Amino acid sequence: RDVIRRLILQTAAAPGGLSAASGIPPWGSDQVGGTNTPGVAEEIRTHQEQERPLVGVMESSGSPSREQLRCLSGPDLSAVALALLPVLPPGRVAQLAVALARLGHFDMQYKAVLVEHVVGRMYQFTPQQLADVAWAVAACGYYDLPFLEALAGRLRDTAPQWDARSLAKVLWSFGRFHFVGREPSVGEEALEAMIEKLQGEMDGATVAEVVYAAGQLCGSGAGDWQFSRLQGLVADFVLTNIEAFGPEALGKLASGLSELGSGGVEEEVCDVVARRAADLAHRLEPEDIRRVMDLLESHGKRNWAALEALAARAAELSRPPVPRLGPHQAAALVAAFNALGHVSRSVLELAERGPAVQTTPAGGFVG
Repeated sequence: RDVIRRLILQTAAAPGGLSAASGIPPWGSDQVGGTNTPGVAEEIRTHQEQERPLVGVMESSGSPSREQLRCLSGPDLSAVALALLPVLPPGRVAQLAVALARLGHFDMQYKAVLVEHVVGRMYQFTPQQLADVAWAVAACGYYDLPFLEALAGRLRDTAPQWDARSLAKVLWSFGRFHFVGREPSVGEEALEAMIEKLQGEMDGATVAEVVYAAGQLCGSGAGDWQFSRLQGLVADFVLTNIEAFGPEALGKLASGLSELGSGGVEEEVCDVVARRAADLAHRLEPEDIRRVMDLLESHGKRNWAALEALAARAAELSRPPVPRLGPHQAAALVAAFNALGHVSRSVLELAERGPAVQTTPAGGFVG
């Protein structure tokens, strides 16, 4: 909400202020002749007429004050943001999209105008800005094929300009809508461009983000082509650079590998992840532990050192007076340890934290 207010205030303070919202953006358009996309202009004008009383109040003193903006509800802030969209430079368009998505006021009308606006100026946005817009659109669950096709085309044509974090966001947005599966001729080329780019920018955090996003994209039911090259690239890096993965990165790596299924993970990779988890267990957060345990359970990995280190850390995080690992999380982890046949003092302690945990006849525990 503060980001949205700040962007509105910055725009209002610029030459033309809010009154410029009905004009053509000074930074032009990718459309032939440099004119606005007609659909965008028409929808903006319609929306401005609907919201004129609101914008009029904002303009009454020349520019809105922070106090005026503070009184506006989320939907009203979204309405003002939509009215301002034509005069915002690409960077602010991307910032605003992310802020509105996180606030939960990224509605269908805003999405429609935003997407048409961005597609019409695709090459005026940096890769990082496009990745932010893609994340916002996907996070709100709005499927827009022309936007995804335009984004894939921009990525394919300008792959060297993209950093790995931006690629991960785009990969996640493709996965959100199963875009590669629906449009293989476009999506596959984009994925190939991503992989080529990543080969020159590999580090632990990057690999973790990309594998996590790839898991969202491919899933366990993906065709072999979707992760074969990515799998080889990641496996080579992980096997020789596992120390590059910190706690959060290791958790994301494990999560992505789990989502890719048994076909997307070499046993060697799973082994080194287990060993790294044992080394980092004392620094892992509950979500990281769960992600690593999901990987170990899905592959039946009974690495005693890793399992015991994870159990000890989970038990530590579940202790009062302020437990950071809740009862249901504890129960889920106990079930995973039980499935792997791992019972120890730490697992017994963890079992006591979970709701309605019963002892099995064999001495194991279930949640």
